[in-house]
Amino acid sequence: MTEILFEFTRIFQKWNKLSEIYHSLNTLLREKFDYKFTTIYISDKNGKFSLGIKTEFDEPFQEELDQSNELITIFNNQKPIEIDEISKKIFFKVDFNHTGILVPLVSRKYLYGIIGIGMNKPYDFSNDLEKLTSIGQIISALLCSALKYNKLKLHNEYLQEISSKVRHDLRNHLQIIGLSRDILKDTNLTEEQIGYLEKIGKGLAKASAVINEQIKMKTKFNEEIDEPIGLPLP
Repeated sequence: MTEILFEFTRIFQKWNKLSEIYHSLNTLLREKFDYKFTTIYISDKNGKFSLGIKTEFDEPFQEELDQSNELITIFNNQKPIEIDEISKKIFFKVDFNHTGILVPLVSRKYLYGIIGIGMNKPYDFSNDLEKLTSIGQIISALLCSALKYNKLKLHNEYLQEISSKVRHDLRNHLQIIGLSRDILKDTNLTEEQIGYLEKIGKGLAKASAVINEQIKMKTKFNEEIDEPIGLPLP
């Protein structure tokens, strides 16, 4: 299991897209455990559960899965499904001569996805229960951390967009106002007009402080957001 944990962690460390995680995990499961089929259902960045990339080696099993449509129905949700302890068990699915097993991906009482594993012949998964349960727990923890990282990354992109607009658009306008104020100060003005210019100056100072704070926030966020390395187990 130590080797498997290392491989899973390596996959999530180098991830760029969830589709790449699907492919890597499917390949790893097939190579390490010699299962005939693997299918991963996982939550996307919007919290909707969808069908991951399938590693298919036998068309009849794929047709059988499509006809049952059970897994797709399970994951037709807007957010992770909260489940109880009973639902954490591994479920069996047997169709004709095809034997399959579903491994829930659970972390902190939320179902983030599921792994469907199958054989195109009768197969006893009872000897694999402990191994598959451990794999499910490892992937769940890594997936949970990866999704959190993705959420932070998207939020960071949003902050960068705001910061860019503030720095380029708003700052340019403030500079024009400040320059106009300096020119007006050198003209013959009444005390009342001078008072208005002073208020404008204070407003410019506050606006500049807000801009600088936005830049600091962006820099701080960039320093804090790190890719998920050395992710914890549940």
